[in-house]
Amino acid sequence: MAERKEKTSQEYINHCLTDAVYGNICDSEQSYPVCVNDYVCRPPNTTGPNLCLCSTSQFWSSGCVDIKEIAVSNITATVEINKITLNWNVIKQYSSNVTYTIKTDFGKSESVTSNGGIVIELQSGSKYNFTVVSTPPKDTFVNYSDYSVPSEPFWTYAVYGNVCESEQTYPVCISGYVCRPPNTTAPNLCLCETSQIWSSGCVDSEYSTWLKNFIHSVCVSLYYFLYLAGFFPFLSDVILYCIVAFIQNSKSQHSFLFKLKL
Repeated sequence: MAERKEKTSQEYINHCLTDAVYGNICDSEQSYPVCVNDYVCRPPNTTGPNLCLCSTSQFWSSGCVDIKEIAVSNITATVEINKITLNWNVIKQYSSNVTYTIKTDFGKSESVTSNGGIVIELQSGSKYNFTVVSTPPKDTFVNYSDYSVPSEPFWTYAVYGNVCESEQTYPVCISGYVCRPPNTTAPNLCLCETSQIWSSGCVDSEYSTWLKNFIHSVCVSLYYFLYLAGFFPFLSDVILYCIVAFIQNSKSQHSFLFKLKL
């Protein structure tokens, strides 16, 4: 009886030594070699024999890991006029071996890291949906599946003249504009306050009137001074500067006044 028991133990040891590990050749139609742990015997990318690999719902990272483990979570956004910055959370122990991609039908993603990325070249006052794709590490034997997580819709800020909705959260007018009805029956737009006018930005109407009157008086005085002093070559420049000051925005008007002081 003792001799038989010793033989059985030796057979058990030999059986353990012949078990196949990750990447070893196996045969799913026979008993041996058997894949150890949670590996499954299945075809690799090539036409070679079956290998001990992770299942299709897993990827290999010093062992088989559920593909959901590399999914991002808690996707948030910082929005601007033509750009949205996405941020998310990841499981840290896998982040260094996983690549992340932002999929979008519009714009262009850049600077994507394990914690977020930027999407540029977007339209103001528009809604966008994004999908963050987590790609597991490259494997010698098989391409494991990606895992995608969609974000909630995000809106870029609306600028002057963009359609907005004052009764809803989005799109939001960027600071300095209000969402209100235009002169027509069209939907609400991002406009200046009723006490303001638009000149590359909202300008108080009283200030704008004062500024135009001031520029007019300066232009007239300077024109007559140059005319009486005989500086005729400069008269055309003065006329041109005055015209520009009246038709350009307030910033250009300030620039014009600065030129006059010089």
